[in-house]
Amino acid sequence: MKLLRIIVLVVMVSTAFILLSACGSEEEHLIGVLDMDYLLEESGRARHYSDRLAELSSELQDDFSDEYEQDEAYQQYLSQKEALEKDFDQEIEDVLQVIKEKKNLDIIVSQESIFHGGNDITEETINILDEKHLEDGGGDE
Repeated sequence: MKLLRIIVLVVMVSTAFILLSACGSEEEHLIGVLDMDYLLEESGRARHYSDRLAELSSELQDDFSDEYEQDEAYQQYLSQKEALEKDFDQEIEDVLQVIKEKKNLDIIVSQESIFHGGNDITEETINILDEKHLEDGGGDE
């Protein structure tokens, strides 16, 4: 999840700087703010992915005993971890796009890159992610 947090942060900060530097006019810009740390701690969907990673790790550790098999298991774990993180990242991106359009936001940035200001959309993001997860039956997609 640390890698996911870094990727999302870099994308959001880069986008913020590009969009804000391109907007040299005097008009007011609506900025959404997302606290990714809080989202990862409080979202049931994030917990689902974290639990799934723990299950994968446990399954792979139980299945292999010698060093060669452990190396293969670790590579398999990394591959599955990357796929899960990519899926979760896409879910977050989809939700952020919905919120951006709904609230008519010009940009969404990470809480870590803002000292003050902006519209905090963290709770709404968590709610939509978790509602979608429940609608899907709480299972993997």
